[in-house]
Amino acid sequence: MKTLSATVFLDACFSGKSSEGALAALMDGAGIEITPREESLYGNLVVFSATSESEIAYPFEEKQHRMFTYFLLKKLQETEGNVTYFDLAGYVIDNVKSHAFDINRKTQTPKVQTSHDITDSWKTWKLIKR
Repeated sequence: MKTLSATVFLDACFSGKSSEGALAALMDGAGIEITPREESLYGNLVVFSATSESEIAYPFEEKQHRMFTYFLLKKLQETEGNVTYFDLAGYVIDNVKSHAFDINRKTQTPKVQTSHDITDSWKTWKLIKR
């Protein structure tokens, strides 16, 4: 797909786990766990995801959102979108890590992946231009 750039916000636990354990159950009751395959990204692509490796994306019940989505939307609302991707990533990662542990006593570490084509240039990008 030809685009100038693309940004993906992914709030899903794609590791094959849920807060109740494995996502799928076999006929005999044993669970299946899927290990995600790390793919190379190309072009001007940035992916913000709710978790790292085999972690679970937790809810933030009090705010009626998932933890990642809540802090992502909060920062975008506070800044009206006028925030660098680097600052947005730092805010979301720090807050999700902290709150996930405080509330759930579990680890959740959001992750930012980029293509090799954009190395560090993505850090100054913003969702809106002013």
